[in-house]
Amino acid sequence: MHTKSKIFAAARVRVLEKGLKSKTDLQRLCESDYEGALRLLSDWGYGGEHSQMADFEKRIDGELKKAKALMQGLSSEEALTNAILLRYDITNLKTLLKISLKEGDAFNDHVNLDMLNSLGIIEPKLMQVMVSQKLYPELPKHIAEVAASLHEREQKPSPQEISVAIDYAYYEYVLKMDNPLVVEYFKAECDFLN
Repeated sequence: MHTKSKIFAAARVRVLEKGLKSKTDLQRLCESDYEGALRLLSDWGYGGEHSQMADFEKRIDGELKKAKALMQGLSSEEALTNAILLRYDITNLKTLLKISLKEGDAFNDHVNLDMLNSLGIIEPKLMQVMVSQKLYPELPKHIAEVAASLHEREQKPSPQEISVAIDYAYYEYVLKMDNPLVVEYFKAECDFLN
């Protein structure tokens, strides 16, 4: 029976801990050459459905997607989970805004969706469409307003200004959420980063 209780999540994580690699396993991995390391990781199933691929980036992406699915499946705090996953969308948004404001009408010709992160809650293709149309219905209202305002500036904002504006909007959004756990988490993150 799958529930989103903290007790279930803790028990599930305890079971998953049994599958962690030992110090000896990690030592073998570190001492292996590239081919040997790939073989070990394949034997361990690292990368999920991509575990037999030579492209190591695909393996990493597979593991990150497994971690995202686990987090979403176990989290009893959906607001916190979505706020954490939104940071990937924010990174994609900043990247696409920088391309859009640099390339103008040729924006769609310069976007490589494979280079965007698919760990957020908004699919990269949808984010591309939103930036292209300068409309952001899938984003929280305040972040959407800031993103739209960047398109409307008389003087194009620099890449750094784009990053600062979007990051500031993101942290404003998460720090105003009506969930003390979310606010506490992101206040701690802000303190750590500063």
